[in-house]
Amino acid sequence: MPYLSETELLQRVILSIHESGWPAVAVRDRITCPLHLRASKGDTSVDLTVYLWEIEPHRSDVPSEQQYSVRTSAASPCEAGPGGERLILGWWERAGVFAGFDPRKYSSRDTAFPPSLRVARSVLRAACAYGLATDVKGDGEVAVAFRSDLLMYYAKNARDLHNLGQSQHDHALFNALAADPYGVSEEDIASVTDQRRHLVLTAATMLRERSFRRRVLSAYEHRCAMCKGRAGHAEAVHIVPVGVRGGTDSTSNGIALCATHRAAYEEASVAVDDDHRVLVSEARLRESAMQHRGGVDEFRDGLQYFIVLPADPALRPAVESLRRARELRKWMG
Repeated sequence: MPYLSETELLQRVILSIHESGWPAVAVRDRITCPLHLRASKGDTSVDLTVYLWEIEPHRSDVPSEQQYSVRTSAASPCEAGPGGERLILGWWERAGVFAGFDPRKYSSRDTAFPPSLRVARSVLRAACAYGLATDVKGDGEVAVAFRSDLLMYYAKNARDLHNLGQSQHDHALFNALAADPYGVSEEDIASVTDQRRHLVLTAATMLRERSFRRRVLSAYEHRCAMCKGRAGHAEAVHIVPVGVRGGTDSTSNGIALCATHRAAYEEASVAVDDDHRVLVSEARLRESAMQHRGGVDEFRDGLQYFIVLPADPALRPAVESLRRARELRKWMG
């Protein structure tokens, strides 16, 4: 039995778009299915028409622990809003996971939604664990399961994701990448067919960034290492940027910083020495935009003497990384 009302379900979409980093505004006054939205981020806007139902165990001769289904309630075909992208989604409340189905299969005016849309439970569980998973069903359609904070990634890449079924190799490699972003080599990615290589490269970057962010923020307990979170929400920052010598996505090459101290760290107004002491460059601070936020003295008073370190010594910043970071950012004490 469904647990959420239609309005509650569609509110999950709006919240998930926000969670994905895109402010969402409903085009229509009422929240009803289909839901017409415009998601915006900077100068980019995406119009969406969203059909959404709950996911529940499938009632059939197939054991429910193997198959879940989305029981649709619309007899009409999947129609797009003005200039919009169609999303046909199921929502599994228990795990905070969506399942996306290929709207091109239901785009004809003569094609109504089937009574139910199926997705394997194993795929939903994989998406819950890894963030993203795909499944080629018996009819060749690709179902895409994903966590709520990846809704806009799915919306922008839905067509390519649903085309993964055209190549068994590409589909298998994509799922392997989702399960372990660092277990797939650049040579493996290069083996993907040309038309899907961009999708896989984009997914690799996104999944590795998410993994790095999750590990670093967990190690620092979601608090800024320089002020214990007093200056705002923490972000995961590479000590040595990826792409230069010594730059990796290892947790020990990361530090959690609030927006204020991240900006100061990147511009070398502050640094961390070999003993994990916070260093302050008076000259850089006076030159930077920090001076209008209460001045150098107030900024210094908000800092810890030593950075807050992860409990696990293996996750703490390596001395070599701290030295390389000071060199790259041209630290002036």
